[in-house]
Amino acid sequence: MGNVSDLYGGQPFDPNSVDPKDSFDPIPAGWYAVEVEKAEVKETKSGDGRYINMQLSVIGENYNGRKIFDRIMLLHPNPTAVEIGQREMAALGQACGIGLISDTDQLIGCMAEARVKVKTQDGFEPENEVQTYRAMGNPTTPAPQPAPPAVPTGPQNPATPPTPPAPQAAQTQTKLPWER
Repeated sequence: MGNVSDLYGGQPFDPNSVDPKDSFDPIPAGWYAVEVEKAEVKETKSGDGRYINMQLSVIGENYNGRKIFDRIMLLHPNPTAVEIGQREMAALGQACGIGLISDTDQLIGCMAEARVKVKTQDGFEPENEVQTYRAMGNPTTPAPQPAPPAVPTGPQNPATPPTPPAPQAAQTQTKLPWER
């Protein structure tokens, strides 16, 4: 037996005074607003490559404060791994509005939307994996285009209001294969 009160200066512990432990289960797949909290360059276990190791925090209503981790490969003997890493860096940099990235400190505080999936591997617990980034506010949806100005077709009568422009046809967006 042990006296818990002794550990808290003679006061009993109140379980209602602290938020309970969060689950570490992966969050469901989808787009989430995130903020980069940590970003540092690390060496691969084999020593023949380098990557950026990032800790992201979900911001917003759903899963606020949950942590997601991402690794972006910078150097590796496999050129395909490097190409994928460069594409990931491009997506993150563009989403954050960063022109040139020379230091991981530039990424700290960056806010973007991350497309997250749940990754499962035999023998391992399911975990989240970031697939890509985009700017906040879903920029893949085309911005509404302003209607063209009405072109006068003849003499205008000031007592008659101008004819409003014809409505534009609705634009549809084709989803990319990974967005289905």
